[in-house]
Amino acid sequence: MDVPSLLVVEPRSDAKDTLTKWLVENGYTTTSVWHPRQALEAATIRSFDVAILDAELPEMTGLQLANRLKALAFDLRVVLLSSQPDKPSVIEALSFGVDGLVQLPCHPREIEFAVNRVLDQGDRVRGRTHLARLGHGTAPTTDAMDSLHAAAQR
Repeated sequence: MDVPSLLVVEPRSDAKDTLTKWLVENGYTTTSVWHPRQALEAATIRSFDVAILDAELPEMTGLQLANRLKALAFDLRVVLLSSQPDKPSVIEALSFGVDGLVQLPCHPREIEFAVNRVLDQGDRVRGRTHLARLGHGTAPTTDAMDSLHAAAQR
């Protein structure tokens, strides 16, 4: 993967602009929109490595959008941003295909860290999947998914 391609879906323009500026300045190709319909349209036109979704969006939740985006691109990685103290449960997030959760407010660097983590995990999963197909190694797993599953079982 050359330059990671990100889709940012954030309904608050100041937050969207701040995050987009940070990501672009740090070398990411970034498409930023404020509405889920715009995100779905963008995802039909081009592919993205990671979608960064606010949990609270107009017309649908970030989890619902994650589910719809994953239906368009199963290998899309999703980072969900939540400002609610009762953020989506781990089990709910897993069921909607979320790969990373970030509690707001936070510095854009924390979101960038989450993006890099899910990109790294995706690369490891693809590598293990390829090795498993060749008869080397086991089925794909990731540290994040293992952690989420463990937390869900507690």
